[in-house]
Amino acid sequence: MLGKLFSGGAADLIKGVGGVIDNLHTSSEEKLAAENKIKQLIANYEVEMEKNVTSRWKADMNSDSWLSKNVRPLVLIFLVVCTMLLIMGINSTEVSYGFGQMGSMFNDGAAAMTPPTDKVFVAITMLSDCTFDSSGGLKASNASTTGLEYIGTQAAAHNLSVGSETTASGGGGLQVDVSNTFPKGITIYGRWTEIDPASGTCIAYIGD
Repeated sequence: MLGKLFSGGAADLIKGVGGVIDNLHTSSEEKLAAENKIKQLIANYEVEMEKNVTSRWKADMNSDSWLSKNVRPLVLIFLVVCTMLLIMGINSTEVSYGFGQMGSMFNDGAAAMTPPTDKVFVAITMLSDCTFDSSGGLKASNASTTGLEYIGTQAAAHNLSVGSETTASGGGGLQVDVSNTFPKGITIYGRWTEIDPASGTCIAYIGD
């Protein structure tokens, strides 16, 4: 029965191992001999399978079919491309944001920044320790337009009383003010319609 489920080589392996087991006795010498016989059967089976694979490869290479000759390289290329797309393009919008492909702006605290029409700032990288003006330093695009809440200087995000959270809003969030310092090297993410550093330098990235 098992032999019918496998190729000829596998069927021979099953038959050979079955014969060894049928003839198995209980002495140490006989057990050792049986073990060696089974190992030999497996080794022979592996060699036979490798020969079969090699024969198939040779047949494919000698074929007049372009697809038969190139199917393995094509499959390899396909897998590599799929892996790269999976790594770099799981979310193409996030990738674009992260690499600044939708635009960016630099600010050294001299004036406020606003994004292009119908865009927002989606990330801010601090090039030095930064603080933001208490009035308009971080104008968040919050629940009224997106249903989401982001940190800002106009109002606290997710500031419900602890214990009274909802599926849309958390508790305990605080409003950002000029006394809060964002250290050099960090990047914060959100959605802001205006950025006005009170001190420090930063780069703001633009998104839809």
